[in-house]
Amino acid sequence: MNKETSDGTDFPEQVALKAIVARASLVALPHYDDEIQQDYTAQHITNVMFACARATFVAVSSAYHLSENFDQQCESALHFLNENNTGFDVQITQASLQAQIGVCSHREILRLISLFDEFLPFEADFLNDHLRRIVRGQIDYKWDDLDLGPEGMSPSSFFWNELIEVTESANIWSFWREWYQGFLERTPMDWELQRRVAMIPDMDWEKGPEHIAQVIEDIRARFALEQRLAELESEISTLTERNRHSIGGNNPPEEIEQEEIIQGFLVEPVQELQTQVLAEVPDKSRVRKAVEKLTALLVVVGKWTGGKLDKAVDECVKSIGKRAGDSLFAWVVLNSAAITGIVSLARTWLNLP
Repeated sequence: MNKETSDGTDFPEQVALKAIVARASLVALPHYDDEIQQDYTAQHITNVMFACARATFVAVSSAYHLSENFDQQCESALHFLNENNTGFDVQITQASLQAQIGVCSHREILRLISLFDEFLPFEADFLNDHLRRIVRGQIDYKWDDLDLGPEGMSPSSFFWNELIEVTESANIWSFWREWYQGFLERTPMDWELQRRVAMIPDMDWEKGPEHIAQVIEDIRARFALEQRLAELESEISTLTERNRHSIGGNNPPEEIEQEEIIQGFLVEPVQELQTQVLAEVPDKSRVRKAVEKLTALLVVVGKWTGGKLDKAVDECVKSIGKRAGDSLFAWVVLNSAAITGIVSLARTWLNLP
């Protein structure tokens, strides 16, 4: 195999090799604390560590999502790191990211071992041990094994605190710190969320850490809203099916009115939010209308706790009136926490009042 002909996705060896390389990049990151204590400006440290955080993040995402081609993301992150780094010794991060491009070779693992020998001998021993097993065909390393070792080997708290103090900014590092902590606690951040962050275009990364912090918040808000909507959609399906059975062939007026309320104030706004959350450029006015309808349902059943309501919501409440039957009333009460969560996430996502 060579880097030009295969990405290694059909080979179990590649899964193991790229996983241990990802671990190596994670282990190395907080040990750059000596570098950030040198006599550099806060802006210079910010630029280099921001590029290192991106490089480490993309290296890990690439190793996990091996069935996808992350070569372009890895190459972009490596270029970004090289472009922003002057004076810092970040060879391990550079080598780890390079090893994720195309097929990872034994030679690249040996290169990492040599870099770790003086820097972090325990990691050199780990890589050497696992490389030997892989060579012998004992490929037993899995993502569940991604343990970064004792806290003494991963001084993450000191590193992030030092970074925040030196750069005088907590906001730009909060996501990265949370992401890294997930690996220390062996509860990684959702991998699909990680994939979406890794796919942020170069043009955004070039705008700096403050901009990226906002972009990531937008991605997280969308992702959380998407998940909540999918969960609620399942519950709505049960409600609509039950209501249709109750209507039967007699078409009782009260049941028909309830069906109209379910469709107009529950099904349609949820579907609209699902459409908008996936849109490249969401329509803020459509999101607002959907939120107003869901809010009105909460008001009708006495489960709204969000404060003063605008006229649009009041109109929705009047439109619902007493047409919400007992079964819908009970369903909304039962699912009020989920609906409230969706309303809150949607409002936060697009900064709605």
